Amino acid sequence: MSADALSDPSDSAVTTAAPVKMMNPWLAFCSATRPAVQHLAPQQQLREMGVMWKALSEADKAPFRGVPKAVSLVAPMLTSPE
Repeated sequence: MSADALSDPSDSAVTTAAPVKMMNPWLAFCSATRPAVQHLAPQQQLREMGVMWKALSEADKAPFRGVPKAVSLVAPMLTSPE
């Protein structure tokens, strides 16, 4: 491979896709429940979501485990009315 091939970012042999990162369960829960607490002040939102998270059983927390970050960030945009 030549030095020119390494410096050309458009060469598909050089660029690789980044691995999908997972969002931690707490952040996935927050992004899913934030619309329900939007009427509260920001500090109150966090406090209320913390109370809600601690009240969940392990079985209730299971859907929030292993959520890809890209899906978690895009999902609210897909469901919001325009």
